[in-house]
Amino acid sequence: MTGFQGKVATDVRDSQPDWTPFLAPKAREGAPNVLMLVWDDLGFSTMDIFGGPIETPNMRRIAEMGVKYSNFHTTALCSPTRSSLLNGRNATSNGMATIAEFSSGFPGISTRIPFENGFISEVLAEQGYNTYCVGKWHLTPREEVNMAAYKGRWPLGRGFERFYGFLGGESNSWYPDLVYDNHQIDPPAAPEEGYHLSEDLTDHAIQFIRESKSIRPDRPFFTYLAFGATHAVTPDELDSVKTQLTGMDGFDFALEFTRGDEEVDVEACLRPGTRAAISFKRNEEIVRVMHACLVEFGAQTSHEEPEQHVAHTRWFARFAPRVWNSKL
Repeated sequence: MTGFQGKVATDVRDSQPDWTPFLAPKAREGAPNVLMLVWDDLGFSTMDIFGGPIETPNMRRIAEMGVKYSNFHTTALCSPTRSSLLNGRNATSNGMATIAEFSSGFPGISTRIPFENGFISEVLAEQGYNTYCVGKWHLTPREEVNMAAYKGRWPLGRGFERFYGFLGGESNSWYPDLVYDNHQIDPPAAPEEGYHLSEDLTDHAIQFIRESKSIRPDRPFFTYLAFGATHAVTPDELDSVKTQLTGMDGFDFALEFTRGDEEVDVEACLRPGTRAAISFKRNEEIVRVMHACLVEFGAQTSHEEPEQHVAHTRWFARFAPRVWNSKL
C-alpha cells in the first residue's frame, strides 16, 4: 500500500501498524474558517460599501476589516454565476450558460457541471475542512430535483457534508420547499408562529458549525450561506421599500405600488425635483417606460410583474426620473 510505513510480518507480534494512510485528512494548523455569504440578485452597486444607496452597516464593518474586490464577472443569472463562484471556471465550461431549469443537449448549456471541475467544497473537504451548504443551491438540472433522481449533483454530491435549504431558483420564504441533506422535509414552523426562511437558514448554519466545534474546536469549516429573500419581494415588503425611497437624493417622491388599470399621467409623475405620487399600474405605457429604465441599468425585468423589480433596489429612485424622461 502506498504510504504505508509499518511492517506486516507472519506473526502479529512482529508486525508494526501505521495508521497514517487510513486517517481522515487534517487541516493545517491555523487554517482559517471560511463563511461565504451569497446575496441573491443583489448587485455591486446596491450596497453603500460600493457606492450604492442601501446602508449595510454590518457588511461595511466586515469590508473594513479586509479587502474588497469588484472585478468578478457575473452573468446576471443565478446558476451560471454560482457555478463560477464555487469552482472558478467560466460558466460555459461548467455547462451553465443558462439557469439550471433551461438545460439543452449541447456543450456549454447542458447544466451538468463536469465533475472534473472541482468545487471549492470538494477541495477543502480533502484538506480537512467541514463543509456546509445552507440556502439556495440552483445548480442541479430540473430533471434531477426529485427524490427518485440521481443525486450526484446535489450539494452532498459536490463536496458538502451537510445541506439545508432549497434546490431550485427560488422558494416561498414562509412555506419553503426544504431539503435536509438528501431528503425533503416540512418547514419547522408556520408563519403564524413567526417562521421566516432567512432566520431558519441562519439558525441551521450556526447549528452545523456548533455541532462540529463542540467536538473538534480546532477543525476549520467552510460554510456557503446563500439567502433567497432578495430574489423576489412580497406585497408587505413593498410598503417598506416605498418608505425608504421617499425623499431620497433630492427626488421627493411618494411611491405607491398598486395593481390596477387606471390611466396615469406618466410625464407629470416623472419630473425630477418635484413631489409626485407615482403609481405603477398594469398598463402598457407604464410597463414600456419601466422596462426601458431597468434595462438601461442592467436590471432584469418582467412585463408581467414590473412592480416587483422596481421594489428590488433602492437606487431605482435616484436614476429613474432622468432615464424615464429621456425615454418618453
